[in-house]
Amino acid sequence: MGLKCKSAGQTNGTIAMNLNAKLAYVDAVGHFGFLLTPSGGGNFAEVSCSFLQHDVIGGNGILGQVTAPPFGTQSETFTLAFKALSGHQEFSQINGTGTKYGLTAEVNGGSAESMTLEGSEAARINGGHKITFVP
Repeated sequence: MGLKCKSAGQTNGTIAMNLNAKLAYVDAVGHFGFLLTPSGGGNFAEVSCSFLQHDVIGGNGILGQVTAPPFGTQSETFTLAFKALSGHQEFSQINGTGTKYGLTAEVNGGSAESMTLEGSEAARINGGHKITFVP
């Protein structure tokens, strides 16, 4: 039996977040993506998966790689991917240096522990506008 998680006031399977997004190189080789940070410096989300489980997702940020469209291609959508390697995010620093970004999870009021995010999501630019990523 799989549980569907949700944020307060949302339908099952919907997690609402207020994020800031900054375009960035996610490593020193030139892969690009976005640094996502929680709006207002708080947590990313509070999530309930049943009446028995309440999670708070925090941390200082997470880097996701833009996997589509490629450089120089105009599009109304883009895909942002997150990958975990050996218990850490594949990308954790802008240009591979400086501040290390990561996520934490507090389960049922417990201590914040490091967590990873894996998967990808397609996003659409509002208003029918198009975006072109240029190196």
